[in-house]
Amino acid sequence: MNTIAKAVKFGAVGAPPCPPASAPVVEVRNLVKRFGSLAAVNNVSLTLEAGKTLVLLGESGSGKTTVLRCVAGLENASSGTILLGGAVVDDGERTVPPESRRIGMVFQSYALWPQMTAVENVQFAGIREQKGSAARAAARGQADQLLESVGLATMKDRLPSQLSGGQQQRVALARALAGDVRLLLMDEPLSALDQALREELRLGLRAQIRNSGLACLYVTHDQEEALAMADELIVMRSGVIEERGDPRAIYERPATSFGAGFLGAKNVVRGKVVKAGAPLCVAEVAGEKISFSPVDSLAVGEEVELRWRREHMRFTESADPVNRWPARLTSAVYLGHRWEVGLKCLGVGMRAWNESEISGVVSVQVPPMLVLGYALRKSSSGSPADTS
Repeated sequence: MNTIAKAVKFGAVGAPPCPPASAPVVEVRNLVKRFGSLAAVNNVSLTLEAGKTLVLLGESGSGKTTVLRCVAGLENASSGTILLGGAVVDDGERTVPPESRRIGMVFQSYALWPQMTAVENVQFAGIREQKGSAARAAARGQADQLLESVGLATMKDRLPSQLSGGQQQRVALARALAGDVRLLLMDEPLSALDQALREELRLGLRAQIRNSGLACLYVTHDQEEALAMADELIVMRSGVIEERGDPRAIYERPATSFGAGFLGAKNVVRGKVVKAGAPLCVAEVAGEKISFSPVDSLAVGEEVELRWRREHMRFTESADPVNRWPARLTSAVYLGHRWEVGLKCLGVGMRAWNESEISGVVSVQVPPMLVLGYALRKSSSGSPADTS
């Protein structure tokens, strides 16, 4: 390929070749990003279609923001390929600059220009590389419309310092939508806000993204935010994809023990399978029999890790013996709409929720289908291959 052809393909001269009409907005193939000897992202592949929101969920250091920054062009891939609209923008050797990728980005800190009013922030982003009074007028008209769409028409002449955190977040969203963008990138856009405001804004943000009709790649460490925003969810861990799929399916039945723990199934015990089968198996834990739903294929005698959510523990006086155990109260915290209760049960500490205050020794019960069982197989080093 000659120099001019390479430049056109990678956006340095003119535009990339016209992609197929059915091409995804984003396609990442076997992406690796190294910082020195550390592989922050290791062999990650994903696709994102127009009108959909793909959420990357993970703890700090999982690689989720690095993936987003590579898609944005703020980091260059060490290897692998990134395509936007079917055109290669990074192949590990050559890369299209961020300003040529037709993306809008909302940063965690919003990064509004402090000397510009709300409408000037949005207008300036809308102009991009266009010149002349006609371009400025068109960008101003679009800015006015975008600020109206996010409910800030009456505040468009205010500086960022004169706006609340939630209002700044909406200006940042309007700015990301300005111009001819095809992809929204959102890096923890609500994490700088207090909890009440986060809860208030996330549903409105979801509606605004959907109304735009654009594809959105969204990064967060907050599981509730991820579930509220995602059409598809990817859970990341140590630079790799732990699991992906429908958000509700992943939440209700995570494929891995790590995913279950990260998504809230933090009550955990270990034991041995004494009865294998479907839909339920039985394990022995601390002298008690526990019926559970196996996620992995299990055999009698195999070690198993059992997980369930605190909201699935019920305080009961039922005579039904299945998955009913004595527990001793160790703490109780009043949260207004419920109590969070600490328990010693089956020899380990656990957490549960209850509507009223309790004390002393109690009986707790968990429905068998809500107890998830994961094979506790050993790695080559002899340690558990997947624990949280």
